[in-house]
Amino acid sequence: MPAAQDCASIDNELAKLDRVLGPDVDVPENTDVPGLLDQGKEMVSEATIGAVRNTVNSLPFRSWVRGLSGAAENEKEIEASITAGMVRRGYLKGWRKANAC
Repeated sequence: MPAAQDCASIDNELAKLDRVLGPDVDVPENTDVPGLLDQGKEMVSEATIGAVRNTVNSLPFRSWVRGLSGAAENEKEIEASITAGMVRRGYLKGWRKANAC
């Protein structure tokens, strides 16, 4: 349950989550969101970076170093935090709608 159960508090918490997570999938398109052409350019860029990353990740002993240094565990914690934030945002949006905010 939200700590404060009024519409203004929920809106405030949702705004914080939006700043950290970026826009949710139900947000209508606007000029702040990149268009399809920009998204395509970004996808090509990410694919290139991904190919380089895959090459680096295949180097011998890399997984051992990541495991011993704690980098792999840190990455799991970050992914879990993002997922928890997305679930929280969905819950708060549902709460907001159910309470006619």
